[in-house]
Amino acid sequence: MTVFDTLAGSLGHGIQIIKAAKLAESGHSMEEIVTNLTKYRENMNIFILLDTLENIVKGGRLSKFQGSLAKLLNIKVLLQRGDGGTVETLEKIRGKKKSQKRLMEIIKDSKKDFSETIFGITHTGNLEEAEGLKNEIIAQFHPKEVILNYMGATMGTYAGRGGMIISYA
Repeated sequence: MTVFDTLAGSLGHGIQIIKAAKLAESGHSMEEIVTNLTKYRENMNIFILLDTLENIVKGGRLSKFQGSLAKLLNIKVLLQRGDGGTVETLEKIRGKKKSQKRLMEIIKDSKKDFSETIFGITHTGNLEEAEGLKNEIIAQFHPKEVILNYMGATMGTYAGRGGMIISYA
């Protein structure tokens, strides 16, 4: 047994567990698994689409004024995993459709071949939107697999209702 920090949460973490299990099933040593996971983790992209900033305001990461202004202007925040597993603001975009369209552009620019890529999408109470995003990813990128699931309570508390986390490497 060994400890490995995935520097991820939600399905970003889960996809790495799946990868480790498949490596173990195919007879790789613990050292080989850790080496492979380290490379995989370094290439992992994690994006968070926030539909509301309400929970970020409640947590004190954004002032009430900023949260109210963002709500009034219909600003959606696109976050990404930064160095060391931190969460950073990538862009602020007006409107949900524009934010999802921008996410698809970012994914497209991130790599050329998605045929061996597993995407993970978790959501907080917006299954229809998450399924729409899944279908769009399949249509545009033809990945190996897209896993869709509900977001866990801890991550969901930060993301708020309507939030989504998209993970892939």
